Amino acid sequence: MTELNGIVLSRLPVLPLRGLTAFPNMIVHFDVGRMMSIRALEAAMKNGQTIFLTAQRELKTDTPTPSDLYQIGTICQIRQILRLPGDNIRVLVEGKTRALAHNFIAAEKDEDCMYAEVEELEDYVYGVTERRAQALVRTAQERFSEYAQYASRLSPDVELTVAEGGDPGYLADYIAQNIPVDVAAKQEILEELGITRRLVMVIRMLGEETEVLKIENEIQDELKTQIDKNQKEYYLREQIKVIQTELGEQDVAAEAESYRARVLDLKLPKECEDKLIREVDRFAKLSGSTAEQGVVRTYLDTVLDLPWNKKSEERHDLAEAQAILRAFRPDVVIGTGGYASYPTVKAAAKMGIPTAVHESNAVPGLTTELLEPYAGRIMVGFESCRKHYKHPDKVAVTGTPVRSDFFDLTKEEAKERLGVNDGRPLIVSFW
Repeated sequence: MTELNGIVLSRLPVLPLRGLTAFPNMIVHFDVGRMMSIRALEAAMKNGQTIFLTAQRELKTDTPTPSDLYQIGTICQIRQILRLPGDNIRVLVEGKTRALAHNFIAAEKDEDCMYAEVEELEDYVYGVTERRAQALVRTAQERFSEYAQYASRLSPDVELTVAEGGDPGYLADYIAQNIPVDVAAKQEILEELGITRRLVMVIRMLGEETEVLKIENEIQDELKTQIDKNQKEYYLREQIKVIQTELGEQDVAAEAESYRARVLDLKLPKECEDKLIREVDRFAKLSGSTAEQGVVRTYLDTVLDLPWNKKSEERHDLAEAQAILRAFRPDVVIGTGGYASYPTVKAAAKMGIPTAVHESNAVPGLTTELLEPYAGRIMVGFESCRKHYKHPDKVAVTGTPVRSDFFDLTKEEAKERLGVNDGRPLIVSFW
């Protein structure tokens, strides 16, 4: 021991702790593998088994220097050393008192360890009544009890010790030692010498950790619910497969999966893909003997056989169109919309053949609009269509041509011919 300005300093071996903090009056065990730590243990065993434990600031630092260590640590008594396979050592220590390292002395030789000249620190209480201290202890116990409800790995012995209460300083150190928080947070508590202020820090820390644990538990519950849902769906699917096999409907499930694979292979836009997948799901749920399943099957076969994502080369060869017109020698050329009519009507106009365009829709299509300059006459089905053209003098409202036979029958006669004259409402859809 030495004395500096009336302060008694003890020269002790230093063992840097990585990811761990030792508190006074606590039993701590840890494994040691670094050579500098092993040398510190050997030096302590030769000097009354007393050692100075202090945490290092960065976990990934393998060989810490004095600047990498916190100045405030704990003077500990080595209680047990157990050598493990692989040159590792398990150490059991008991914390004695807080201490401040005034000076770190680096090892001069490879076989030496780091030393520190440390001053023992004492706790203090000021301006706090006994009732307030008791209230803080009860608050800490309540917060810890709430924390324990969400901390799954907490030892029952720890809960029992906290429930017993006791000295505020000891209770604060005990809680801080036994909950998994960052080393930096524990170091702040270790460095606080005011007993009641230390307990207030622990109470605040318990509140924050409890909120974090609540969120973690909510996340775990959501994940468990999702997993349970997936397992239930898997179980139900397996049951459906067994039932389908017994009923001879296993082929329907395989057919539905085949349709599903074909839909996904097409790489369709999301809206189209979702629509077809819904139809596949509906197909899979229908019994194989229902007429509705036959309708859905026909729909899927028709839609999936369409040339999705494929296109042929468009032909706009006016010369070829003119050659066809010369061979056919028409008196008039009438375009009915669609890109295929564009080269024919345009070629006819250039050859001096009378031309006309018929637009049966309420709004003209792109081809009809492009053919306006080449058409001698534009026939539309609706008066409202006239405003879309630049030359309204060419436009004539003719309606949509129909066969005269349609006017020779009454509604009742038409229903009789179609075999639907049974009194039910009838909707006729034209494609």
